[in-house]
Amino acid sequence: MLKEKSVREIAEIHCVELVTVKTQIKSLLRKFQCRRTKEIVKLINELNIGYLFDSEPVQENGGKIK
Repeated sequence: MLKEKSVREIAEIHCVELVTVKTQIKSLLRKFQCRRTKEIVKLINELNIGYLFDSEPVQENGGKIK
């Protein structure tokens, strides 16, 4: 979301089901007390904490996926 990816793209990148990403987004919305993901992205950018959400998918053996 921070890098303007769709929910489907995020799921594919991280090799998880679409419903998993949607559930995680709903959880973030509740925690941030927001209604839209754009509000969360704006808040993260304002707080300059986007680096906390940068991650590369990791294989089960611990190696990064290229």
